[in-house]
Amino acid sequence: EKIECGISWHDLPKPPLNIKKIFTAAALINQINPEILLLNNCSLLHYALPLLNSSIKSIAVLHSNDPYFYDIASLFPHRISHWIAPAYGLQKEFKRYLPKKYSGNISVIPHGINTDIFKPNEIASTNKCIHKISFVGFVAHNKGADLLPDIIRKVIEVHSSAQFTIVGYGPLRERLEEQLREKDVIKNCTFTGPLSNHAVALVLRNSDIFLLPTRIEGFGLVIAEAMMSGAVPVVTRLPGVTDTIVTDKQSGLLVDLDHVDNFSSAIINLLSNRDNLILMKRNALLVARKKFKLSRMINDYEKLFAMADDRSIVPRRHSTGWFFETMREMMRKD
Repeated sequence: EKIECGISWHDLPKPPLNIKKIFTAAALINQINPEILLLNNCSLLHYALPLLNSSIKSIAVLHSNDPYFYDIASLFPHRISHWIAPAYGLQKEFKRYLPKKYSGNISVIPHGINTDIFKPNEIASTNKCIHKISFVGFVAHNKGADLLPDIIRKVIEVHSSAQFTIVGYGPLRERLEEQLREKDVIKNCTFTGPLSNHAVALVLRNSDIFLLPTRIEGFGLVIAEAMMSGAVPVVTRLPGVTDTIVTDKQSGLLVDLDHVDNFSSAIINLLSNRDNLILMKRNALLVARKKFKLSRMINDYEKLFAMADDRSIVPRRHSTGWFFETMREMMRKD
């Protein structure tokens, strides 16, 4: 039976956050009155929680391994039914921000990949090596973009035919291009700027190696997307996060934080050993298909949505009640 699904969008103004926006958002949610409200780092709706109908089950997704995001997700914990962590590292760290009695309400559900978009070449990309390396992400310090010039230079000193594609935008974009020109390796690099999902998938599909010297991740979705596309990830070892996606020396390579020499050596060794590179490309694809399919993620979410809501009944507040409950929450967090 075909089910028609209507989707409506409500775009409230951008920051700064204010009380008028909070009350407007709450009124909108109460009018819709959903069974489940899924929160993904939306501070506006977190502050609106005391104003919502008590029948609404609120579930929060942990957005990133960062104190700011944890602070938002831990607002009004007595009004949240469950939290979803995309990686075990986030689950462990977030417990520090919650009263102990809520720590059992954090489920780990890794993100899922749309295999209609992210997939290997039909003539399997695992059958050949083309010496193409890609970086996809925010071109900024938090993603390790400042390390790229030195990594690229060291790789090209050994493999002069290597080609790097840098996908994304960010504050380091112009400086990165200048440094690559100064190091005389700009001819080996292509900057695409931001791309659609389909275009990103094409870049990854045509890459042997995916490079991400990142410093912080909530999960590392693009790593799993690269693996699903048949590219070998060479990424930073972030305990409980990236090491839950990549098995070192099997489905990719994990490198210590900020270690430029080890990043470049990992890429050089892969490009120098075709058989090992092909084996890792195959392993990366197999692992991604087993662990990170979108259908698995949807199934896990549906199971969580179906769980009983064991929150104590907390009444919906009006303006005065919201003010006092919010003040108590701010004092608790201080």
